[in-house]
Amino acid sequence: PTNTYLSWRDPQRFRSNFVLSSLTGQRAYIRRGADVGAAFPYYGFRIDSGVLKGVSEDTVGQSTIVLDSALVADRVYMVEAQYEPQDKILFYIINNNTQEKQLKGSLSTNLPKISDSTKAFLEYELSNDSAADKQLSSSFFEYIQRRRVFGLDT
Repeated sequence: PTNTYLSWRDPQRFRSNFVLSSLTGQRAYIRRGADVGAAFPYYGFRIDSGVLKGVSEDTVGQSTIVLDSALVADRVYMVEAQYEPQDKILFYIINNNTQEKQLKGSLSTNLPKISDSTKAFLEYELSNDSAADKQLSSSFFEYIQRRRVFGLDT
């Protein structure tokens, strides 16, 4: 069956945590949507060898912004991305000491379009270009989207 509630037309956000066992020679993604072809846009987080980036991809290209350039292995990070349709994506890191959200950057290019496919909901990905074992762990994923019932906002 087709998911009629999941949409790119409504404001949404997701929050997750992650721990990486190693930072060198790897790329990881935590994203709303999935990279399964050009017709599947997404937004979220990308980690390149210890550098945390905000990422957005539409059906044309990808945009990134550096959020933290000094991640530490085996440390828990909490992140949040807020998507405002046809406007921007805000990227936050939650401070482990104060539990407060800290805005680290935003993107306004290569955003998923309202008409884009919503068949893919969530993806965690870890790729490795070295011989060492790597691990990406997470204990939660929270997603909130404004919901429309019979054409009405709820």
